[in-house]
Amino acid sequence: MNAIRLGVPGASSGSGRPYIDPELLSHVKMAISTWGKTNDDPDRAVLKDLSGNGNDMRLLNFGFAEGSGYGLPGTDFEGWLCTDGVDDIIVSVKPVSEMLEGSNEFTVISIIHYINANSGIATVSNNFIGDLGGKGVYARNSFSASETNKTGIYGYTYNIPDRRKTVIGILGDEKDYAITDGINVNCIDEFTVNGFRYSDLSIKEVTQIAYAGGFIANKVLTTDEINQIIACFNLDRPGQIIKPQLYYNIKKQGITNDNHAEFNDQLIDFVGGHNIQLNNIGWEGESGINSYPVVFGANKTWETYATYNFTSNINGNKLHITKVLNSNGLIFSYVKRNNELLNIKEIPSFDIEVIGLEGESKLQYCYLSEENAANITILTLENGVHKIPKSFIPTDILPNSTWIGFRITPIQEGVSSFDCDITIDVLPTIEHALCLDGINDFGEVTGLPVLKDYTVVALRKWLYGDSATSVETGSIVSKSKANQGAFILEQTLSLNPARCGTWNFGTFNALASDDKLNEESFTYQTRYSYNGNPIQAGTGVDGDTMWIGTVRDGDTRFSNLALWSLMLFPYSLSEFLLERQLRKYKAGTLYPNMVEFRPIVRSNKPYLRVLYFMVSTGEQITKGSHIPIGSKIQINIATANTTDEISSVTVNGKEIELYTKDEAYWRYRLNVTKSPQKINIVISSYLTMLGNDTLISNETLIKNE
Repeated sequence: MNAIRLGVPGASSGSGRPYIDPELLSHVKMAISTWGKTNDDPDRAVLKDLSGNGNDMRLLNFGFAEGSGYGLPGTDFEGWLCTDGVDDIIVSVKPVSEMLEGSNEFTVISIIHYINANSGIATVSNNFIGDLGGKGVYARNSFSASETNKTGIYGYTYNIPDRRKTVIGILGDEKDYAITDGINVNCIDEFTVNGFRYSDLSIKEVTQIAYAGGFIANKVLTTDEINQIIACFNLDRPGQIIKPQLYYNIKKQGITNDNHAEFNDQLIDFVGGHNIQLNNIGWEGESGINSYPVVFGANKTWETYATYNFTSNINGNKLHITKVLNSNGLIFSYVKRNNELLNIKEIPSFDIEVIGLEGESKLQYCYLSEENAANITILTLENGVHKIPKSFIPTDILPNSTWIGFRITPIQEGVSSFDCDITIDVLPTIEHALCLDGINDFGEVTGLPVLKDYTVVALRKWLYGDSATSVETGSIVSKSKANQGAFILEQTLSLNPARCGTWNFGTFNALASDDKLNEESFTYQTRYSYNGNPIQAGTGVDGDTMWIGTVRDGDTRFSNLALWSLMLFPYSLSEFLLERQLRKYKAGTLYPNMVEFRPIVRSNKPYLRVLYFMVSTGEQITKGSHIPIGSKIQINIATANTTDEISSVTVNGKEIELYTKDEAYWRYRLNVTKSPQKINIVISSYLTMLGNDTLISNETLIKNE
């Protein structure tokens, strides 16, 4: 689906509670969060049910001290509940049969980090539910005890009568999770998070974990419904429970080409303290902060900076002139002199802002306006913003003593010199980004945690021009050493068509054409996904060093790209969870210029079904997906009875016209501009369309019969 991307329901965390379908909310029978609890709380042994159903959890045998209670000294588990792996267990206050309220199916999800397992346990039990249906049937998640120091949001769905089950992984390494069930008459009718209990209250298969919460629903949920519940109760708490390992943001840092030394030429990590050292950055032009196609100064874009003709100074990309001594060249290069071609290069197009010209004074730009130009073209500029055209490569047909560049004309006729206050400012083509030149610019940081799982996300743009067809570059970001390491995010292989590959724990994954390589856009990779597309993971072992703009130390491949921000997580995030992280840190969105499709349908009478389609593609739209703002969609409504008539359909208070109808559907079309889409349907049944006289006649007829 090119136009439709699965996404995030409702508002981001930190605002009001996101919208959730009331019918879905009615199925949430328990919602638990450990955030905000401390070992000193009077009710420390109880985790309150946030759903309002009174299905609390009890903490048994906890010491409420180091390693057995809230938080774990010396680690990063603020707000989590930690178990000791001996006899700590978390159990439901009410029997599961009571919580499910007669339903024969359920979904259970928990947020768990594995710290360590007991000796001799091959797999550990989580999300254990016992004595299902009063028949001794139990179901549980299992997790390989060898995979310690990993975090997950996972669980399963279960149908009790036929014991149909499906494992669910929302966060973490999907291959870590499994679901098993069986029959044991000694099972207690209860829900436990870590391990389980027999009817004699003996405790089995407990291990050291950190628990942050979760929920139980008395129906089988879709992924989108699970996402809605997580967002509704803010169970993942972006930036607190689920959070990045490191985060760089150039605009947030405020680093510039002028103040970079104040930051020791480093990008600041806002969450983990792992600053990245920048190397070989020019701090001007297209190597540094922002991208400037041209650079003022002697022997830069132009050869000569004529201080003998002007009194002026250069500050970054600004040229400030305070006195004009004569109207000859200000910044210029001879392209032919003494019958010899010089400075045989093309000067790209660029934008400038001019301030302070007075009287008859004008700024002039002399350039070569076409290939094989026989002479210069003079562009005369006044105050304001101007696009300066490209100057082509000089050829030998030019007259002798030809130069290109800037000059300022006299303030009035006959005046050879004058005081002034003129500023020429080269405007950036890219703002608030670190730009790497593809020659030898790179960044490096050491001492990072070794990863078993990950998500890396970058807001980037590759800067190779349209003429580049085949080029192997460095990476956006790499954590790789010779077929080892967690990842190399994007190595461009071709720009026409745009195509790249990526590395994942030592295994190369070739990627299809991507027209967003040369756009400012987010790209992300997890252990099993590149921008939502499946990739293969190898068996490489990660290291503690990370690079941007190259592959590793000593490599000759560098990247010509712009980087706005970068985040790294120690677990695989779903796109839903990743979007919540980006919004929490105000880093942007995976869905620019898109709107979430979240229809809320109300009708005065029952209807059979409502379907939604993209008019441009005919593709059906699912709830929770994202579509471009302004997309035209079609709403197909099937009434419950063939005699029913639809009187009106309004969307967000505005009535929309009927497009077509037949025996199957009433069809309406509209342009979607905001979310949610509140759809109100008014249906008139056959009886309500009859007049009072007709109704009386029919009643009389029925009585007579």
